[in-house]
Amino acid sequence: MSNKRLSPDERNPFQVAVIFPQARIDDLQRVAEERNDYKMKMGINRNDHVAQTANIDRTFTNTAGLVGEYAVGSLLGLDIDRTLRAEGDKSKDFELYGVTIEVKTSATGMLLFNNLDHFRADVAVLVCYDRNDLKTVWIQGFITRSDFIKEHEAIDFKVGRRLRVLPRNLVPFQSLKMYCLMLRSQRYILERIPQ
Repeated sequence: MSNKRLSPDERNPFQVAVIFPQARIDDLQRVAEERNDYKMKMGINRNDHVAQTANIDRTFTNTAGLVGEYAVGSLLGLDIDRTLRAEGDKSKDFELYGVTIEVKTSATGMLLFNNLDHFRADVAVLVCYDRNDLKTVWIQGFITRSDFIKEHEAIDFKVGRRLRVLPRNLVPFQSLKMYCLMLRSQRYILERIPQ
């Protein structure tokens, strides 16, 4: 499967729709433009070959990513990071109860990583969008890094091999806060057990 829409049985039945007013999309687009301009001034042109081959509009792609982050953050009660950085966020969009969260925003409908080294957070959340309209996004769910390692499959896309997990294999987003709280408690207990 390449860039085609997923069938209903491949989607997460517990997906959460988040609808934005145009003013919020415009604000996030301004942030994306500022980030792109900053990176250009710093001489950073990541994935130029891929971007040119796939005819990717960096501002749109970055705006879509910010919309995904904003959707997740707004439901978790967290603000997006608007800091300008040359090297990005180091695969950590949020931290909740000490658990790091990376938001992956995708038009393909799949949770994709280039390789396992790129999944650095404790969990990844998949947000899907329609390329024609960023006003509505769908949070598909989340997966832990260890479960991603067990469940991913390698798929050869036109731009190279990627590791994917379909939305139906993700944990419902509605349980993310509870998972983070339980993981914090578990870590707290394990830190206090004598070795």
